[in-house]
Amino acid sequence: MKKMMFSLVGILLLIGALPAALSAQTGSPPASFTGQANGGEPVIREPVTYVDASGNPAATIVVEEVERVWEEYGEYDMPEQGAEYVAFTVTVESTLGRGALEVRRSDFSLQDRAGFVWDVSYADAADGVEVTPLDDDLNLASGDSATFLVVFEVLQGQEIEHLYWHPESDRMITLAALVSS
Repeated sequence: MKKMMFSLVGILLLIGALPAALSAQTGSPPASFTGQANGGEPVIREPVTYVDASGNPAATIVVEEVERVWEEYGEYDMPEQGAEYVAFTVTVESTLGRGALEVRRSDFSLQDRAGFVWDVSYADAADGVEVTPLDDDLNLASGDSATFLVVFEVLQGQEIEHLYWHPESDRMITLAALVSS
């Protein structure tokens, strides 16, 4: 009897939460958003330290800004019908003791709320744009830093959750947990 009562209470709670969950998913997406604390994960403008396999700091990475509907692309790089660009301004500073830190455009990925992972887009910036997308691999010696854009083409209004960096084939570092505001 107790099990049946608990099951009934559980079902009633789920039914009561359903309308709120559905309305949260169908609302129109904001034009821009900011990072907010999400389970202790990094947020926008919060430095993230990349530690190498030996436990030594190798780099500090900061997601400076997120532009939900990035429109500073070149004239031949318009997003596909039903898609939009999301641009992240990222600063990476090498803190290696020796050698160089390699940063590649293909090392970044974006995860949306549905769990799909998006690769970096190959959109170029329009002439005169100050911070441009990362096109060529960077090799940063200790103390060197670079600021660049990482641009993704996603479905319009798709809610996004995490920006990741894969500095090595067996590493994935969360650079920012994103929550629509």
